[in-house]
Amino acid sequence: RSRRQRQMCIRDRVIVTSTGGDVFKNGVGSTVLTAVCYQAGNEVDASGTGTYTWTKYDKDGNIDTTWGTNGSKTGKTLSVSTTDVETKATFMVLVVI
Repeated sequence: RSRRQRQMCIRDRVIVTSTGGDVFKNGVGSTVLTAVCYQAGNEVDASGTGTYTWTKYDKDGNIDTTWGTNGSKTGKTLSVSTTDVETKATFMVLVVI
């Protein structure tokens, strides 16, 4: 990578926050995931006007196409409960601002 590319990776990032941690135990738990976008260290799109597409991956790393619309949901925030997680799940977000 060029120096410019490395700087862009450091300056622009999306952090996913969780209101309920990252583990549900004994079938109990819920959380709200929020994608927080930063550019040059400053939060951008706090109001959530960009496009946020969440994808759910199952315990084997495959997209769970039965979740949401063909495996995805949209919005700056995502509510997750135990009904969304069978054994293990990973949620990833793609942000376009």
